[in-house]
Amino acid sequence: MAHIVLLGDSIFDNSPYTNGGPAVISQVTDELPFGWDATLLAVDGAVIKDVEKQLSKIPSNATDLVISVGGNDALGEAGVLQLRTGNAFSALAKITKDFKANYERMLKKCIKTGFPITLCTIYNGWFEENGGLIIGSTFNKYCWITLRKLPPFFDHKSRVVYSKIESVK
Repeated sequence: MAHIVLLGDSIFDNSPYTNGGPAVISQVTDELPFGWDATLLAVDGAVIKDVEKQLSKIPSNATDLVISVGGNDALGEAGVLQLRTGNAFSALAKITKDFKANYERMLKKCIKTGFPITLCTIYNGWFEENGGLIIGSTFNKYCWITLRKLPPFFDHKSRVVYSKIESVK
């Protein structure tokens, strides 16, 4: 039987933000076939470097990793928005370089586990450089769709998820 492990930050460890609604781990567990399991190792407030600690806690019967992390790294750099334009651009270049290096290091450590990985991200640099596939499309703005082999608990080959936001005065 499969055992899915959720790693990363509050995208998965979201119970404090659901106002009594179901947390991600509950929703995942409810959708799994009989006999399958899910473990939440993601921690609210975690940054990219914290995923390594989470990897050390993976249960011995785990079969798949699902990762969402990086938002808190970006939030930690929000002060760059207060800088003068020239300073902000050079600071953003360094932030971007550091983010990419940390993210790639984290992904390589996750890959070394040998588990299939589902990565929930808006960061796309790693996929293009390492044999992944991104489909980009626009509808007045942009969106990214990533494709990968789905874990065996899905009864379909692919799924596209999108949302629509309307602002009305």
